[in-house]
Amino acid sequence: MQKFKNKMLIQKGFTLVELLVCLFLSVLIIALLCQTILANNRLYKGDIVRTNLNQDLKSAMVILSSTIKEAGENLSGTFPAVELKKDEETGFSDLTIRRNVLDEVLKLCEPISSGSSVNNLKFALAGTTSGCIYSDNTHNFNSWKEYRQKNNGEVYPFIYDLAENSGEFFPYVDEEDSGTEYSLLTGGTIFSNDYTVGAASMYMIEEWRFTFEDGFLVLTQNGLSDEKQKIIGNVNKFIVKIEKSDGDIVDTFSPDDDDMWSDISAINITLGNEENFMKEKIEKILSASFYPRNILSH
Repeated sequence: MQKFKNKMLIQKGFTLVELLVCLFLSVLIIALLCQTILANNRLYKGDIVRTNLNQDLKSAMVILSSTIKEAGENLSGTFPAVELKKDEETGFSDLTIRRNVLDEVLKLCEPISSGSSVNNLKFALAGTTSGCIYSDNTHNFNSWKEYRQKNNGEVYPFIYDLAENSGEFFPYVDEEDSGTEYSLLTGGTIFSNDYTVGAASMYMIEEWRFTFEDGFLVLTQNGLSDEKQKIIGNVNKFIVKIEKSDGDIVDTFSPDDDDMWSDISAINITLGNEENFMKEKIEKILSASFYPRNILSH
């Protein structure tokens, strides 16, 4: 009887082999579950990277779109409201967009020589020179003065010579009314180019320049290179092409080539970025076409 009970007790337990099999199966199931969890986690994080890359591209495109639509506002078709360059070595584009924020354009009434320091930029004189008559510029004087005062007392207008296709920003810190002459005061700015009477004018320009620098799409406003803004990083593609009204598609656009922004049909942009994720390179590319709405007024 005792032997029978002992036999029953032995039959109720597991053998060592059975325990090892169970342990092996448990480890295998856990390993499969871990592998599945890790794979799903990798896919999830990869999707986050893709989503972030795509959102960055869309955000950059919104900025590009808003500036391109403003191109040429209050500017003639001959003014370089749009300029496009291409780096032949890297293939990246360099896009500049400009608009005029004031209706009043000031004629330069005394010439400027390259390298000279000029404090008074005269835009009205005693006499009958076309565009420089003192009494005809009172409204212009007051308009520019009001704009400067509303913008912390110092702004950066743009002087441009249509004959030489050259221009630059300069500080405008005050104005002067002598009773027979109107002047913008610059604080003794040294100018880089020659500017001639009859061809050069001063504009209250707002400029956006988009370039590729060290993996970033960079925005420089109004020529202030020390205040550059990094729009997005990990950029591996920034290609701009301009479609002209005659059907030509170009990757450079300049007044030196007699290009006029009023002849633009569309500005096509391809922007790409990438990021390394777990030994995998994830890349996104976004393309879009934009139209400067101010072309409709020309």
